Amino acid sequence: MRGSVPLSLFGATGYGARLGQLAAVRTVLSAGAPFLFAAGIEGVGPGAALVAALVTGLTALVPLGLLRRRVVGRGR
Repeated sequence: MRGSVPLSLFGATGYGARLGQLAAVRTVLSAGAPFLFAAGIEGVGPGAALVAALVTGLTALVPLGLLRRRVVGRGR
């Protein structure tokens, strides 16, 4: 899935570079998330930090929906 979705969305030109960009973003976010969540727990408490994490996760569904519309609109 990680390899085929960018190929389907962006084409074969610059495919390796595009995968590298996506991997870099994913790695940085994965590395920073525990520290940010711990800071949130310390700053606003565990309940509010969990709500913020839930809102962030649900907000991530918006770009995924837009990508889906883009792909379905192209007839794929």
